[in-house]
Amino acid sequence: MVANLNHLSLVKDYDLVGTAFNAMFDKLASCLNANKSRYSFIKPNRPSTSISKVVFKNITTEHNLYQNGQKGMKVVVSFDIEGYKKQKCEVNAYFFYEDGKALKDINHSYRAADGQVSAGTYITPGWDTTTYTNLEIFIPYRELHLSYGKSNLKTYVEIFTPQKKNP
Repeated sequence: MVANLNHLSLVKDYDLVGTAFNAMFDKLASCLNANKSRYSFIKPNRPSTSISKVVFKNITTEHNLYQNGQKGMKVVVSFDIEGYKKQKCEVNAYFFYEDGKALKDINHSYRAADGQVSAGTYITPGWDTTTYTNLEIFIPYRELHLSYGKSNLKTYVEIFTPQKKNP
């Protein structure tokens, strides 16, 4: 099984109000699609629960790795986070088919509350402005629940504080 991922590294300032935020990213997504960019943008089907300020610098993937005896891949994220010194935050990667349809979890592992395939980790920033370089999120290939063969996927990375997480 081969999972090719397209990903997007964007500056996201969540201090923006909802409609301005959505309009800005809708416009960006249409520009990327019109220009046939190698990057893809996925806007989740749920309201943003992300923290107030984060700047994503880079999102990459590493394939065919082993962790705890399981073959899989890592989503590697570099970002700056501001205003959450010593507060526990969660960094999650969500996975989608190329057409934007979310991968659904079927065994209640590696899943978001809505049943979508996801993997994540917790961070606790040590300073008012903290830089994370190469934060790794591992997911076993079998937890993507794909059929055999090649699959082109997309990923979306989101950061939020657990107290702001949707139930």
